[in-house]
Amino acid sequence: MVPELCWLSSFVAAIATQSLVLDGTPSCPRVSIQGGDITLSDGYRPGSILTFSCPAGTYPYPTPSRVCQSDGKWTPMHHPNGKPTKVARCRDIRCPGQTDFENGFFAPRRTFHPIGDILSFQCSDGYQLLGSSQRYCQPNGLWNGTAPVCDDGVGHCRTLAVPPGAIATGKGNRLGDRISFQCQNNLDLIGSPQRVCMLDGEWSDMQPSCRASYSYDRAEDVKAEFGASLTDVLSEVSTFEVDPSGTVQTPSLGRRLILTKDSFLYVYFLLDASHSVTEPNFSIFKDAVSQIIIRISSFDVPIKFSVISYASQPKTVVDIGDDDAEDADMVLEMMENNMNYKDHGNATGTNIHAALSAVYEMMINEETFSEDQWSKVRHAIILLTDGKSNLGASPKLAVRSIEGMVNVRKNRNDYLDIYVFGIGNLNVDLTAMNEIASKKSGERHVFVMENPQELKKAFEDLLGM
Repeated sequence: MVPELCWLSSFVAAIATQSLVLDGTPSCPRVSIQGGDITLSDGYRPGSILTFSCPAGTYPYPTPSRVCQSDGKWTPMHHPNGKPTKVARCRDIRCPGQTDFENGFFAPRRTFHPIGDILSFQCSDGYQLLGSSQRYCQPNGLWNGTAPVCDDGVGHCRTLAVPPGAIATGKGNRLGDRISFQCQNNLDLIGSPQRVCMLDGEWSDMQPSCRASYSYDRAEDVKAEFGASLTDVLSEVSTFEVDPSGTVQTPSLGRRLILTKDSFLYVYFLLDASHSVTEPNFSIFKDAVSQIIIRISSFDVPIKFSVISYASQPKTVVDIGDDDAEDADMVLEMMENNMNYKDHGNATGTNIHAALSAVYEMMINEETFSEDQWSKVRHAIILLTDGKSNLGASPKLAVRSIEGMVNVRKNRNDYLDIYVFGIGNLNVDLTAMNEIASKKSGERHVFVMENPQELKKAFEDLLGM
């Protein structure tokens, strides 16, 4: 064959399998998902993010998104067992099955339950059912209601419920008894893997749950749990009651972030600006945080704000030590003028350790500057991320430094709360999120939102807007 024709034939063959952008850089091939659709952040160019979407009640498997690499190939897809695959499809969302229910009966018994399935529980004679007698598998892959348990009323603590998808090791509800939990079937444990029956008749730490990677929290879930700690509590801290004897009674809050008239609240917002977030979604993050700042600043307690964006490295937009940190209007103005997705340039990894370390450095400076007030300061860290921390040291190391700085002990647990919001339910690392977040009895500090729009909706609903 004539050399020119050979070259032309090779070029045509290359075009058939891989297209080129105008500058000669290979672009990624077209892909699809069975039963769903795709969106692209920048066409088929290198760096573009491909996002799979599926109809309600289903989720993209095995991954929700892929990135077009510089070599013209999409990031690979793998099954949970590590085996590679080239086919993406929409799968049905399911709820984990109940594996254990001591001193009672439940039905039906399945490893996973389809949406709409109902679990029914009944206790043996001599035991009282506490919690929900029936639970419904919701479209978000989570059961409604409260995990039930059969209790005989004679233990030091109430009998501890075993959540769906978990197995428990250890039994009993006497003082000092320990129960350990482990999730099955590739589920992630959120909460505390071990709980101890305490002297006050309560179980230590946080009730665990087992979640699939595709499950997500609804806006009303966020309002009920996260909202209680940042709105209901703050609305009560400035209210003091006087009983008939003339004694001043402080509100029985029973929750975190308990403030008195001479205490302070520092709130730190950490916003993910890594490449996978994309600029429009980062803008939604900013809007959501702005709404919370407006609401919190209306309460009659001393509050200071810090705002940090982070990708491969953090950028401090508002330092907790700034004079303007107490002025919500100035904080919002600084966010508007000095906080941009493009601030992080091409350094677009996700370094949560560095972001938390920036908070720790602020704490060191504040403690040194106002040592007499430091012991009265309550701290709330609210971290927004859409993916795994893929740069830097383990975020848990930074959390330990922060806990030491705040001097968190048994009698100072209420001085620090770390909330983690995972955005884009399948990209987040639930185990890593759980390691960062606070764990307190009767509370939840880890939330997974389906997308940034749902985060904004949740925060607006939280604020009664």
